[in-house]
Amino acid sequence: MATPQLAGLRTPARAPLPPAPKTAFCHHQHRDGQFCNRSAHPELRYCFWHLPSIPKKIVSLFRSAWLFLFG
Repeated sequence: MATPQLAGLRTPARAPLPPAPKTAFCHHQHRDGQFCNRSAHPELRYCFWHLPSIPKKIVSLFRSAWLFLFG
């Protein structure tokens, strides 16, 4: 015996989620009010040149290299 078709009970297809941003812009603001236009890792918010400490700069370089090679 065949099973009945449930044509009217289907849920509509969902739109795919937009891809997560892989790079962002630096949030450093210059004296004239313009922001730095260099790319930065989204978790760090600042580019390599505007990060406050040397260990954070090293982490930024490795994350950028990782995204470049495997992202």
